[in-house]
Formats: sequence, C-alpha cells, structure tokens
Amino acid sequence: MRYIFILNPNAGKKDSTEKIKKVITQAMQSTDADYSFRVTEYRGHAVSVSRHEASKGDTVRLFACGGDGTLNEVASGAAGYSNAQIGMIPCGSGNDYIKLFGNASQFCDIRAQIDGEAHAVDMIKANDFYSINICSIGFDARVCHFQKSVKRIPLMTGKLSYFLALMRALAGKLATPLRITDCDSGKAYDEEFVFSLAACGRVYGGGYIGAPYAIPNDGLMDVTLFRKASHAAALKLIDKYKKGLHNEIKDYIYSFRSKKIKIQADTILPINIDGEVEYADSVTFESLPGAVNFIIPKGCVFGFSQSIPILREA
Repeated sequence: MRYIFILNPNAGKKDSTEKIKKVITQAMQSTDADYSFRVTEYRGHAVSVSRHEASKGDTVRLFACGGDGTLNEVASGAAGYSNAQIGMIPCGSGNDYIKLFGNASQFCDIRAQIDGEAHAVDMIKANDFYSINICSIGFDARVCHFQKSVKRIPLMTGKLSYFLALMRALAGKLATPLRITDCDSGKAYDEEFVFSLAACGRVYGGGYIGAPYAIPNDGLMDVTLFRKASHAAALKLIDKYKKGLHNEIKDYIYSFRSKKIKIQADTILPINIDGEVEYADSVTFESLPGAVNFIIPKGCVFGFSQSIPILREA
C-alpha cells in the first residue's frame, strides 16, 4: 500500500508544511510503508494529484493535510476509485468534517491513521463540483464570499476574517427568494430563505451544526431550509441553529432527506461547497452514495444513529 500526504501550505494561520512533514516522517520511519509528500501550488492542485495517484490502480491512501477545502479537493479527485482511500490530517481553521468521527488530536495521530480502517461514505455533486461535507446557498454562502476578500488582509486570522465577513453580510438583506424542488417527492418550496443546505456531514462554518442528524453513508442528503426572518429574530434563532437545536426553531425550519434537490434563483449567487465558493443562478445537489473511502483513525468509531449526539472538539 502506498501513502501520499498532500500538504496545503495555505491551510491554517501560517505555513506549517515543514513541521507536518517532520511529524509524519517520524511516524512513518518506524514502518516499512511506501510514503511520499506532495505540496499543493494552487487551488485545485490537490484534485489533480489525488486523481493521478488513484488512477494508477493500486491501493493508495491519500491524506489531505490541510482544512476542509483540502479534504474536498482530495475527495473530489479520488471519487469513484475503489482502490483509493482518503484521510485527513487537520491543519485548517475549521476541520469540520472529521467532527463526525472524533477530534483533531485523534486525526493528528499518524500511527492511528495508519492503523485505521476505510469506510465508504457519500458525497454530493453540486453542478460540476463535489462536496464531502456540506453545500449551501444564501446568507452563509455570502459570508464565505466576503471572507475570501477579508482573508487577503495581512496578518488576518481565520476567526477575525469570519467575524468581519459575518458583519458585512449582516449589513445586507438576510433572505433570498429561492425556488427549491425536492426531486424525490416533487414538492416545491417557493419563498424567501436565509439559507438552504444539503449535507452529508453535520458541522460547517467552523462549528455550526447545520445538519445534526446527518449520516454520511445512508445514500441521502440531509436538507435544511431556514425560512425568512427579521434581523432581530434571526440573531436569536441562529444561536440555536448553530448548536443543532433545530427542533426548538422548527417554525423557521424545513428539514427532510433527499437524493436530489434543485435550487433556482433570480440572480447569480455564491454557493458554499465545503467552504469554497462557486457562483450560479441555479444549482442541483445530488447524493453520490459511497463515492469515496474515508479513513477512520484507530480509536474512533464509525457508526451513526439519530440518537447519537455530535462529537465535539476536545
């Protein structure tokens, strides 16, 4: 088995590539494993690296050393290759997807990763793009859009950039007119929404539990539609939403599971795809069951039910 560690030097607050390489090398030298490093040079590079390595046909483990965006790229490149297994060594600011299974310290344990097992998990196709965690459109996607610009400010931290982007988004209109069709049932929702999301994972945005009961291997997306609310009401409601207390704000929430939904808008809008931003006036979110094999480190549990609460960072 080959091990490829794909490092994103732009993940997190600073470039920690050499530090991560040293930690991985120390762990791997005690094994006879065939391992190597790839350092990404531009957005989308990890997709190309992952797809190239997976296409060789042998069993390969591809580790995304970065944040959720890096994981998205590695998963996108490996999707559909049964011989490829992907993992994550969290070095980003959010690291949200792994919260389904454990905490950052467990995923940073290289030996636990080597001894871990891979399980087939679902992905989402969003027009021509792929997501392993959560896609959304509306207010939260606008925050991602504004954060892209704020992050360019020198010495800007992830939390501060998010706060400034949030304030910028709050200064505008909260809700957007959307027509959302559940392609499974044919039911349409034609009204204004603060945001709408489709999820395989549960957490996004650095800690928002947008889909508290999502199961990443059930072949379905968990859909959450947050209906129009005033600024004053939304500020109170979003705190409960962030904590995953959707049942306490159910008058403002539509939630259901679906294999496919279509969202149409009157204008081009930002679309959040695992924290990255794309733009369109129409998007189809479609479940891709078992699209990729995800490595669960030894000591973490792969198992889900609606009664299991979300695991929190230690």
